Amino acid sequence: MSNLDRFVIRFARVTGARLPGPLSRPRDPPPSGTVRGIGEIETMLKLISMMRVDETRTDAFMLAAHELVSETRQEAGNVAYELWRDGNRKDIFLFDELWRSVDAWHAHMETPHLKAFKAAVDTVILESEVIPAKPVLVNSD
Repeated sequence: MSNLDRFVIRFARVTGARLPGPLSRPRDPPPSGTVRGIGEIETMLKLISMMRVDETRTDAFMLAAHELVSETRQEAGNVAYELWRDGNRKDIFLFDELWRSVDAWHAHMETPHLKAFKAAVDTVILESEVIPAKPVLVNSD
């Protein structure tokens, strides 16, 4: 099992999300919160994913991630999708994701660009962790 597969399985355990394909099984929806918009409340999903990559292959990771971020930002259910790099360690990357709904994230998990990213970085990711977040103080501009 690849490190990325382990990440997806850990993510599903943490969030309660369905796994794509034969690993799928019904689960409760992942933790989400309400974000106050202008005059309405939307249920959103915020995820922060940390990935430690092979230091000798960060260029390959960044190339694949650039394509993923570019394509993901075009998805209808995506509100924000950013890649950050640790300021002290060049092998640590953080994906900062905000989705309109859990269903939007599920749709993202089935996209060709995410599948291409997973295939490209299968052996590059050494360790990963996902943090589902709930809003506490959110800018509602």
